[in-house]
Amino acid sequence: MTRAPIFILTGTPASGKTTLSKALLQRYSRGTHISVDQLRGMVVSGLSNPIGSWDDETDRQFRLARDSAAQIAKTYASGGFAVAIDDVIFPDQIAHHYDEALAQFDLYKVLVRPSVETAVSRNQARQLEIDHTQLEKIIQPIYDHFTTFDLNKLQNEDWTILDTTFESVDESVSKLLAETGCFPK
Repeated sequence: MTRAPIFILTGTPASGKTTLSKALLQRYSRGTHISVDQLRGMVVSGLSNPIGSWDDETDRQFRLARDSAAQIAKTYASGGFAVAIDDVIFPDQIAHHYDEALAQFDLYKVLVRPSVETAVSRNQARQLEIDHTQLEKIIQPIYDHFTTFDLNKLQNEDWTILDTTFESVDESVSKLLAETGCFPK
């Protein structure tokens, strides 16, 4: 069995990473979605909540979740599953957390970037176990931090940047596949 691609989808909360990941993987005969938030949610006691404050323990728990995501991705990709890792992670952090661990695989980095208004609207429409207003408070600052990255430079470094503001999920998946040149077999 051949190794399958690994996609890392990042963007603000409610940018559509999970929806896009699942729709992308439906195009493959085998696909596995790995949510860093779900891995973090496996912590039964002692979970460090990043909303409102970020400290050394929060950083450590995200590192553990990302290390776990990379290991799971390696296992499934080696077994022939296309993998999508869904993570709110900044481009400069991906190299530290994923590039080396996944260097032997075809890795595709995707920034899902709808307008901030679209992300806020999507957040309000979601069914979540947490208070929507808590996430709403961090969407704008995270969106603003993503704007500090030179999008042209990222594209030159083989990033795919998807503005999903006005596209359907299917259109976004087709665009992602066309831009990465990674077509399901």
